[in-house]
Amino acid sequence: MANSRYVYSALANDKNTRLLRLSPSTSFSDRIEGYLFEYTLSKSTKNAHLYEALSYTWGSPDTKHSIWIEGNELPITANCHAALARLRDDCFDRIIWVDAICIDQANKDERGMQVQLMAEIYCKASQVIVWLGEPTPETAGAFEIIRCQAEGRWITSEPRSVLALLRRPWFRRIWVLQEVAAARHVVVACGESQIKGDIFCLGLPGIVYEDSSFAAVRSIEFLIRGSIFRPKYEQDSSGRVALGIRPLGQLMDMYHSHEATEPLDTIFALIGMSKDAIAAPELVPNYNTPWHDLFARLIHFVLGSEVSVATYRNKRTAMVYGRGIVVGKVLGISSRSKDRDLEVSIEYAEGFHTDGLRSNWTVHPAVNRIAYGDVVCWLRGASHPMVIRPHKTYWTIIMISVTPPSSMRYPPPMSTLLNFIVVWDLRALQSNAQDPTCKWWLVDKVLSFADPHPQRSVREIQLSRRVAQILIAAGRHDAAAQLFEDVPESYRSLRSKDDLLMIECLEELATAHENLEQWAAAKPHRESIVRTSYAIKLRGPDIIAFSERLLVTLKRGGYVEEERKWRAATRILQAKEYGILLTVDRVLQIISTYDSEIVNIVFDQWDNGVCVDERMLIAAAQNVSHGLSVMEALLNRSGTEPEITEEVLIAAAGNKMCGETLMTILLEWGGEEVQVTADVFRTAAGNSHCNQTLGSDGVHTNNVPRRELLEPQRYYDITIDSLGNRFDGLVPG
Repeated sequence: MANSRYVYSALANDKNTRLLRLSPSTSFSDRIEGYLFEYTLSKSTKNAHLYEALSYTWGSPDTKHSIWIEGNELPITANCHAALARLRDDCFDRIIWVDAICIDQANKDERGMQVQLMAEIYCKASQVIVWLGEPTPETAGAFEIIRCQAEGRWITSEPRSVLALLRRPWFRRIWVLQEVAAARHVVVACGESQIKGDIFCLGLPGIVYEDSSFAAVRSIEFLIRGSIFRPKYEQDSSGRVALGIRPLGQLMDMYHSHEATEPLDTIFALIGMSKDAIAAPELVPNYNTPWHDLFARLIHFVLGSEVSVATYRNKRTAMVYGRGIVVGKVLGISSRSKDRDLEVSIEYAEGFHTDGLRSNWTVHPAVNRIAYGDVVCWLRGASHPMVIRPHKTYWTIIMISVTPPSSMRYPPPMSTLLNFIVVWDLRALQSNAQDPTCKWWLVDKVLSFADPHPQRSVREIQLSRRVAQILIAAGRHDAAAQLFEDVPESYRSLRSKDDLLMIECLEELATAHENLEQWAAAKPHRESIVRTSYAIKLRGPDIIAFSERLLVTLKRGGYVEEERKWRAATRILQAKEYGILLTVDRVLQIISTYDSEIVNIVFDQWDNGVCVDERMLIAAAQNVSHGLSVMEALLNRSGTEPEITEEVLIAAAGNKMCGETLMTILLEWGGEEVQVTADVFRTAAGNSHCNQTLGSDGVHTNNVPRRELLEPQRYYDITIDSLGNRFDGLVPG
């Protein structure tokens, strides 16, 4: 006759659980039998109850074994079967709680209710038995080595068997954290061998504390050893029990990389260990809740209701947008003890309201290691600050919750708020590159937080600006400057209506360089800002403000000539803003001194238009350093054809730097009407820079377009002989 399957009876209330009465047997191979009975955890007045709790991994669900409950078959996994076969006594019943047997796993509602009791179940058990599985040749002698090391005896051989044991799946499972943290006493079993939990921790080899691959083992060791110093549990007003180890956000930082068969268990397994989440209605374990919904609820629980959260289907990645302040940046990290809290030196941001420029924070260890330069921020609505690290267009959460010093007022005043786009990624690092759908979702979601713009590059720049603003607020000017190095190049293809955005970006980039005293790097960005401001005709006060910042940079950098030039342009604009008329003498002085850029600025500010006259051409011809470019600017700006007089030619012929080229330009511009007099010839002959033969092509005057920009490569050579053909038959005496 076929065996009947065991059918669970409903529990009387949600405060009860079931216990297994494991029947004795003298043979390991005998079938496992037992009874289930309902048990009320609160009925005993004693702290410890007379049952044990099993901590193990289920193992592969494909390999099925069975236990017989009151003569009815109940399927269990091979690892659970092996543990029960080893643990049953020869003579007496053994009362034990085993999740796979004591919870109706097919009933999701019951699973959710029982998960809420698990912290209480384990902390009230007389002891917790950790089952690591059956021994193998690789793990032979591991417990003996651990005992010897715990006793201080020298072990000459490498602890390979111990390391093989520590690599077993149990150490990586997330539920075991709560199970050992809650335990009054821990016994570790492997096959027939057993060892006390505290001895097991004392005897772990030193490599466990040095090799990052054993981080999960260090977490277990910390929880087992620390349990003797912690109160066994805390109870809320409804009677629900939690271990009260840390806030839930910090537990997530520390343990989210531990493995769980169901993603929901990544959160559910830590609620019972937390100080703050046991009574949170939004996080009550419910296996009908979709992962992305629970993940969003968790983030709102930790960071508050004012943040916006986006999650992607069943992925362990979330995008968070919020407004907040910069607290400071990480300057140094030191470990206080094995896998315990870190001492982190924080330099506070300028304007952050606290005593002193820096202080040491006690910070929990985490899966993502805190590093020099990480930024500490505090989002509005969050109960604790968090640690973040920059990417090009967003930030990554390193620690979602850290505890500030008790002397700090919190939450602190939220005055000037910045925009934070942060990504919380719980995935293993290896999986990030293997999930292109999540990657593209992340990119698109980040871009959605930028202001609308048809060009993606502009939206990326907007987001980079937000990251840079936070970096600058944190004093990370080097990182901000590095982030913006490609911004000017990115704007080459943008339309003019994006010039204001470019100015804002360049302003922040220049500021970052200036804060690092990199004046040479800041100078071209400041000049670009001013030039663009003039080109797009910003308001006078805005241009003046940008110009004054440029002047500071030029002075600090020792650029004397450039400072003189831009100071002249600034004074002209200031005079216009104050209604002071620009005198002709001042205009002539500018034309004879500065380059064409300043001259063009002057004429652009001249409200009544430009009328180029003889005096201006003479002043340009007398400009030794910039005469050529200034003359071109004046000729191209002339409303009518200016007369090229003898005085203008004499001034050009006397220019020591570019007299010959100036003469060429003026003769070509004036055409046949220009008369070269004896005085012009004498002046040219007396100028060593004009009295030399540069070519033999002569002077061509008839085919030169008037008022067309005269580029340097279009200048014609001029000789004294060719001038002689133009000065009315006069012969120099």
